Amino acid sequence: MRHIRGVTAGITLCAGLIMAAATPAATPRLAAQEPTATITGTVRDAQGQAVVGATVVARGAVERDAVTDRAGAFRLGPIPAGTYTLRVEAIGFRSVEREVVARGGAASFELVLEEAPISLAPLEVLATTRAGTSAASLPVKVDVIGAPELALQQSLASAPTELLSNLIPSFSPARQKLTSTGESFRGRRPLFLIDGVPQSNPLRDGHRDAFTIDMEVIERVEVVFGANAVQGLGATGGIINYVTVSPPLTGELEQRASLTTTSDDGFDGDGFGWRASYLAAKRFGNFDAVGSISYAHRGLQYDGKDRPIAIDNVQGDVADSHSHDFFAKLGWEPVPGQRLELMVNDFLLEQEGDFSMIEGDRAAGVPAISVAGDPEGIEPINDVTTVSLDYENSGFGGGSLSAKAYIQDFRALYGGGRFAIFQDPLLAPVGELFDQSENNSEKIGTRLTYARRRLGRAPLDLITGFDFLRDKTFQRLALTDRNWVPVTKFVNYAPFLQLDLEAAEWLSLSGGLRWEIAHLDVPTFTTLAGNREDFQRIEVEGGSPSFDEPLFNIGGVVTPIEGLRFYGTLSQAYTMPDVGRVLRGVSEEGT
Repeated sequence: MRHIRGVTAGITLCAGLIMAAATPAATPRLAAQEPTATITGTVRDAQGQAVVGATVVARGAVERDAVTDRAGAFRLGPIPAGTYTLRVEAIGFRSVEREVVARGGAASFELVLEEAPISLAPLEVLATTRAGTSAASLPVKVDVIGAPELALQQSLASAPTELLSNLIPSFSPARQKLTSTGESFRGRRPLFLIDGVPQSNPLRDGHRDAFTIDMEVIERVEVVFGANAVQGLGATGGIINYVTVSPPLTGELEQRASLTTTSDDGFDGDGFGWRASYLAAKRFGNFDAVGSISYAHRGLQYDGKDRPIAIDNVQGDVADSHSHDFFAKLGWEPVPGQRLELMVNDFLLEQEGDFSMIEGDRAAGVPAISVAGDPEGIEPINDVTTVSLDYENSGFGGGSLSAKAYIQDFRALYGGGRFAIFQDPLLAPVGELFDQSENNSEKIGTRLTYARRRLGRAPLDLITGFDFLRDKTFQRLALTDRNWVPVTKFVNYAPFLQLDLEAAEWLSLSGGLRWEIAHLDVPTFTTLAGNREDFQRIEVEGGSPSFDEPLFNIGGVVTPIEGLRFYGTLSQAYTMPDVGRVLRGVSEEGT
């Protein structure tokens, strides 16, 4: 119950902040703040067509970034009223600057871009930094994969990691399987996020965390090469954040439907696949909503010699599978400058079990292939539900406050076999017991972030906050209902502080500290009989190790001329060892 109260407190914090702003007692504080305004508008080309993915930067009392949606619309604010310089950049167009005056309420503008043969890539907002920091000010390499690139890749890729490997040189080539075993980012495991919610399962890493959402609802992908003080568990190789679709900035109803088919070049029936999706989004005054449903069927994959590539019925495969995804996002802006948003995503992928694998011969150059068959056991499954509740207040204490509470229920069923470790003479003759494992992980957490720009009117920005995570993981043998890894609990508390200094027009410095406080709880448990040759089960005494460690980062960016940037950084990160793999393999008494 102690851990459940942790996430309840996070949700209560969100609601409490809204109520504080809405009650009469909060009125004097709001009245004492500077007047705010909102800048909206559209970006079009010379022919009047919407420019999608253009970056709009407003510089004045504060600096804000936005990216135009499919209608070319953008929205900045609420921001302090005053005079701002709007700069618009888009690939293939000349950049435009315009001075605007933002007074109380909303000011709307239309900006027209002229085509240009060469243009710098746009400077995009980076939600992964938790404070809307622009990519160019970070002392790390950052890639933002936008909507146009995603739309092209979605028509070709069968899994998110395939998309990443096509566009990110430091991401290893995708194996086109449900499991990401053997795939890495800069030689290490990345931290996968969905709208900032961690997807990784470090206590029993089954390598299924890369495929927990359908690509149709991903609006962009933010990739950070390396970690810093605002991120935590698992970000040793870097950060990959899937940002989900947002509602249109206009009040019009936006609908999008797609139907795509795939096939091998021989148009073989087993290689046929298709995907259908529907999305609707609309604003209703202070409310907005996005809903999406998608279904996909994937056929076999073939190599260059028209041989059906071997299907992985143990670790998991995307070939010969079907999946569905239900996505919803509801937003509410009770007062100017505040927003409450609920996101729900339910994803299920299941292999259809129509094919088995025939092993190949490496020495003879014969590859493994797939043949029609009925694999024993239950087909591998990924079943993931992610829910997050976000609260944002852009006028809190002279800065911006954001609070997130989330929960994720993760289940990964693997294929089976008559492996030696599964055998138990009390259940079946040795060598005949067929079983398969299932990873289960439940994460609840909260993330609180406060950011303030121009601290004390100096060119110094502050980001600080506090994270809480509770991860409860176990692994069982599904057909005989035996616990392979006991219910292991990991609790993590982490305050952090990050400072960014604009030392000169050509030099920016940053540094931060994150204090990790972690506690692991392993109960006393009994091992499987198959861990020992004599099939004797042994009792393993539990324990509760804990640790705390400060992690720091420091870096700088030098911009000698516009368009040329040099950066250097030193950062620390951490991840947990695969505790489950260690626990399930214990075979000696007294451990």
